[in-house]
Amino acid sequence: MKAAALSLALACTGALAQAPQVQQKIAMVERILNQSPLAGRVLAGPSEPARQHIANARELLGHARLLVAAGQHEQAEPVIHGSLWEIGRARQLVPDPATREASERARATQREDRLMQEAAQRLSGQTLVYDRRFASPRQEFDFELERYRSFERLVPLALERLKPGAEAMARVGRFVAQARALLERGESAAASDVPAAIRHVTEGTDALRSALQAAGLAVPVTMGSER
Repeated sequence: MKAAALSLALACTGALAQAPQVQQKIAMVERILNQSPLAGRVLAGPSEPARQHIANARELLGHARLLVAAGQHEQAEPVIHGSLWEIGRARQLVPDPATREASERARATQREDRLMQEAAQRLSGQTLVYDRRFASPRQEFDFELERYRSFERLVPLALERLKPGAEAMARVGRFVAQARALLERGESAAASDVPAAIRHVTEGTDALRSALQAAGLAVPVTMGSER
């Protein structure tokens, strides 16, 4: 009898110790459901699934209150956790503006990075450049000049997105200066020696490719040496 009484006393002591914690959790869930910005967003928003999750959370919270009123604090714990899970699902469907803006920025960054990689691959592709047949050397020069300009436009985008360190920036600057010098030589030679002009511009494009690689953008190796 004494052992049974001791066990009962210990059980009651544990339940009494647990009761304040359970009440605090119930109060917290009540504040989220009735006073938080989330509740307002769900109520004003168009997401029916989010409203259903909030309704489920309220129903579970009501069940938890009944369990607590009956002294079943331990059984109320998982019900409260279920209510919090439903709230979490509603929050995912109707995020706060700051979270949504951060997610949109992250997605935009990923899209920009992917576009830069695709642009670099297209510009460097052997099929794009070297499978073409030109009606004249001048037409080939114009094509190579446009390809140079495309790489040139990609450099500031890569710098803005990848933000290389000071040493890498210095290397980028050197490659860009080399590319511009080669471009000037190519443009100067275009009137008298078109093949040489093509070679200079192509080498300038290779220098821009090196600048992009120095900035941290992976660019396929040119096939220019296999012309």
